[in-house]
Amino acid sequence: MQYGGMNDSGNGETVATASRDEGMRGNDRQPRLTVGLSGSNLVRVSDFNQRVVLQAIRVAGGEVSRSELAAATGLTFPTIANITRRLIDEGLIHETARIKGPRGSPASRLAIDPDGCFSLGVNIDRDHVAVVILDLAGGVRARSVMELDFPRPEMVIDFVQEWYAETTDALKLNRERFIGIGLAIPDDIGTIALPKMPEAYGVWATTNVSLLLQDGLGLPVLRDNDAAAAAIGEAQFGNGRQFTDFFYVLISAGLGGAVVVDNEYVRGGNGRAGELGLLPADFNHPAGPTVQDCVSLSELRLRLEKAGYAGSVAELRADVERHNPVVRAWSLEAAKTLTLPIMTVNALLNPTAIFIGARLPSCLLDSLILELNRNIAALGSAVPNMALIQRASHDEDAVAIGAAILPFIAHTLPSHAALMKNLS
Repeated sequence: MQYGGMNDSGNGETVATASRDEGMRGNDRQPRLTVGLSGSNLVRVSDFNQRVVLQAIRVAGGEVSRSELAAATGLTFPTIANITRRLIDEGLIHETARIKGPRGSPASRLAIDPDGCFSLGVNIDRDHVAVVILDLAGGVRARSVMELDFPRPEMVIDFVQEWYAETTDALKLNRERFIGIGLAIPDDIGTIALPKMPEAYGVWATTNVSLLLQDGLGLPVLRDNDAAAAAIGEAQFGNGRQFTDFFYVLISAGLGGAVVVDNEYVRGGNGRAGELGLLPADFNHPAGPTVQDCVSLSELRLRLEKAGYAGSVAELRADVERHNPVVRAWSLEAAKTLTLPIMTVNALLNPTAIFIGARLPSCLLDSLILELNRNIAALGSAVPNMALIQRASHDEDAVAIGAAILPFIAHTLPSHAALMKNLS
């Protein structure tokens, strides 16, 4: 099956098969995350150019002409004509109404066909499992969340399989048009201890969940950590499209971070760039609590339980006012704990924005961000060029949406990895 000129092996190592991707996050995959576009007329990079054109049509947000595509990508009109013909043949785009120009025959307009292909995004965490179906235009066709503490692998696989089968049937989605599964899961799941984590949960450390998903659904799996997926989602469909450089903070059952520099998601030498959560909360006591021991939904839930609240953090959305003293105290302490790490991020990376995403009630997340901005402003000019901290665009579904983008990166979006593979 081919989409966007790339076969299922795509750009080589970028598409890690499920039997290989455990512990490997595609260190050679450096996706171009935002809307900067440039193409080449060299025959050897035709696949890359096809991705560029498809991306140009997608980010146009509606209809676009071939001449407009030529201007946006720098490709010649004959190249654009050939590429768009192939994209139409593959069912990824379609022609819409013709617009009459100043002379000659009316020019046809082009638009993404949302049904051209789909992907399944799966986010597995210590307190929930979230799934989304994303179409080629970036629309979320369906979503679901299973709220469950420390779910075992077999429970997760059963949930995803059943939901996928029922949802694709109900929405009459062609399963042959699914290009893959994007899996977002915290690094070291099952090995980093969290409050109330049962010993049996350690089975995740030796479970090849990608292979289980691939065998169960018959689709290739691409895996990344949850903070990376959230940052990719923000860059593609959120406020991150406005910035070339940003840092993403993900508050989940733990705490993670992700770095985007010059429109590229940066992994680091071992794929662990942005690991805020494992820093010491107090650098005078480096063997003491970590940042995520305070700044995490696990810690917030512990405090709520001590105050008599028995529900999940997700259920807190409807009952946040009654527990305001508890959540307010956590918010203040979390902001205080994050202040030094965020200042360090600013000093070392100089991002133009910092986004915080969390499965929290909006008012609570806004309160945390307000306190954090106040703390940093109070420090004056200690660190120059401090980026404004703001809410991420997709709080609840951010990670699952980002996961769902991974197959599109492998098969349809322009990336330097795809270009280098084609030129090799």
